[in-house]
Amino acid sequence: MVPVFPTRHAMVADASLKSTTAMGVVITFGFIGLALSSPLFGAIAGGDPTALKTGLLVLPVASLIMILVNLALRPLLARAHERRELVES
Repeated sequence: MVPVFPTRHAMVADASLKSTTAMGVVITFGFIGLALSSPLFGAIAGGDPTALKTGLLVLPVASLIMILVNLALRPLLARAHERRELVES
């Protein structure tokens, strides 16, 4: 999940005019995800240690969802960036 951290921060900073508030929300959800991910892996794997592979499938699935959301939001991010340039000029 290392590439996710700088990617989500860069996306939020580019898209938001109030980047401090948005960045705080992103960081908060990041810590929530960190706290919930290990129990989620364990719950999916169950009591069987060999089923941990199934629990760890959450990582590629979450990465795929993030890629799809990023691609879907790209036009909105571009418009927000254009508005930001208009406001600053």
